[in-house]
Amino acid sequence: MSRKVGGMSQTKVKKLTPEQAALIPVYREKWRARSLSTGPINRSQAAETVKSAYAIIGKKAPEVKEQNAEIRRVLIQGIGYDRICQELAVTELESWQEYTLLSIEFDDDFDNQGNAKPVYLLKMSCPSTGHIHALRVPPNVRSSSRASLTAKGAIRWVNWDIDPDEFSVQT
Repeated sequence: MSRKVGGMSQTKVKKLTPEQAALIPVYREKWRARSLSTGPINRSQAAETVKSAYAIIGKKAPEVKEQNAEIRRVLIQGIGYDRICQELAVTELESWQEYTLLSIEFDDDFDNQGNAKPVYLLKMSCPSTGHIHALRVPPNVRSSSRASLTAKGAIRWVNWDIDPDEFSVQT
């Protein structure tokens, strides 16, 4: 069955060939590595890719107007942390002092068993300014004493493997 999407003919795939099915883990790992990458991006290539994807579906791509991270932070602060968390259906998994491990599930990323793969963030509240910062952390951060994902494991990962209990002074 073929249909037109954004001027291009699309054929609906009903069953994968064995070769296509064998490539799923390869592509999953490729895109997982890209999504967890902390390296610099090629902004112009990313912008062109987004524009191309929107063109395929016949829509105009949204424009990111603000490149400055501090200004984006202020804009997000204006929307409100609580409202953003509500819109994204954020789950608070665990807290330790001024740190909270968060989870956001998206309905388009799955593991080998078909379970949704959430994105994990470490929310940090600055004790002196009250500003909230969040960093994405890998799904495998563990504390030294537990096998499960923990806030202390995420803090340790963010701080180059320094255990949070070893912090001498927090300002």
